[in-house]
Amino acid sequence: MNFDQVIVGTPGNDSISGGPGNDLIFGLGGDDKISGGSGNDCIDGGDGNDILTGGSGNDVILGGSGNDQINGGGDNDTIFGGPRQRSDQWRRRD
Repeated sequence: MNFDQVIVGTPGNDSISGGPGNDLIFGLGGDDKISGGSGNDCIDGGDGNDILTGGSGNDVILGGSGNDQINGGGDNDTIFGGPRQRSDQWRRRD
């Protein structure tokens, strides 16, 4: 997959939004809120309790460690939760 932009967060808490193209987004540490936007995105939340939203497009979302909320979006998404925690929340929208 080719990416239009690569976005890298910080070790702290970040709020990151992707653009209209295909984005590669790394949240790193902290409790991040990441939205891929439109396009086919790859989102890696990293450590922390993250809220990860793919948006439209066929996205790949990696939760990492922590208690993450992962929302794929309305298309064909691939989701990896990382080290599974009992409090992780999974949501699927058709």
